[in-house]
Amino acid sequence: MSNDVYKPVRYGTSLKDGEDKVQFWRVFLKHYANPLIDWIKLWPENPPDYREKMGKYTEEVQKLAIKIMGIITEGLGLGPTYLSQNFQDGVNVIAVNCYPPCPQPGLALGLPPYSDYSILTIVLQSSVGLEILDTQNNEWREVQDLQGTLQVHVGDHLEVLSNGLYKSVVHRVTLNSQKTRISFFHFFSKSVFDHK
Repeated sequence: MSNDVYKPVRYGTSLKDGEDKVQFWRVFLKHYANPLIDWIKLWPENPPDYREKMGKYTEEVQKLAIKIMGIITEGLGLGPTYLSQNFQDGVNVIAVNCYPPCPQPGLALGLPPYSDYSILTIVLQSSVGLEILDTQNNEWREVQDLQGTLQVHVGDHLEVLSNGLYKSVVHRVTLNSQKTRISFFHFFSKSVFDHK
């Protein structure tokens, strides 16, 4: 593992460890996941069942992302399989975030406001802490804690692909003084689109 942003498996606390002046109140593990067979051998060996369980979860989330993207591209008039192969062969990056209890949550950041560079992001969180910007009212809204529910975020690439019909979701992470929060983010993208 490395905190080098160019490595396929890395860990850290900030977006660019060593360069950022502000360290965020989180620890993360980020790694590539598609094709799974190419990357899983680089994933952590501890806990012992991480590769097996995260591998199965990743395969299912990838299938879900392909289905959702098919519905979106069909709605855009491009047909349900327009990006299927791109998603099948595309990039899937996993970020596992741990936000420990913070004694003064109002004075620290989990993560500042940002939007995802991906086409789609699929999120599973252990408790509340994710907030989404309501751009019409310029207010932050807490994402409800619905245990076991996956959330789907539109990313920057989809906003561009849809010519602005789908808007990238601006979000941030707040902290809790009582308990640790864990989140799993799957970022799906394809660096080069095949425009036939």
